[in-house]
Amino acid sequence: KDIYQKSEMRSMGDADILIREEDYPRIQQVMEKLGFVQTADTSHVYVWKNTELLVELHKCLVDKREGGYYSYYGIGWNFAVPGEGTQYSMRDEDAYIFTFVHFAKHYRSSGIGCRHMVDLYVYRKEIPELDITYVRRELKKLGLWEFYKNVTNTLRVWFDDGDVDARTDLIT
Repeated sequence: KDIYQKSEMRSMGDADILIREEDYPRIQQVMEKLGFVQTADTSHVYVWKNTELLVELHKCLVDKREGGYYSYYGIGWNFAVPGEGTQYSMRDEDAYIFTFVHFAKHYRSSGIGCRHMVDLYVYRKEIPELDITYVRRELKKLGLWEFYKNVTNTLRVWFDDGDVDARTDLIT
């Protein structure tokens, strides 16, 4: 949402937060005090909601059943860069790669919408200094480089007058 020219251009479905499981009892108390109700506890996420927001408290970045992706990310804290106070984030390249991994998971399992595609496009346009050599190397490790090329070709068709082919048609 922060990379869009205006944050209101990007609707937000939920808030995803990576937590340390040992902190969960304290987090649970805070969530309850804030008026949230826990609605799920899966192998990789606690889901909380109130009347305005859905919050996913992630035990790990990707579900352990996502084999190769879980092997790559582990719990996820090895990608965390300390920020202000108790906040952490990922380097831009790692956040972009994770966005694509998340995109690929949804594409494969439950489908994607235009918002997923636009997120990838906006990310590349708004952060042009991404180290694409690093991105390529990591996506190859994840077995996603060829798919990534097909998706970025589709984005060129959608937004930059790229050439249509069978793969861009399929993805569209």
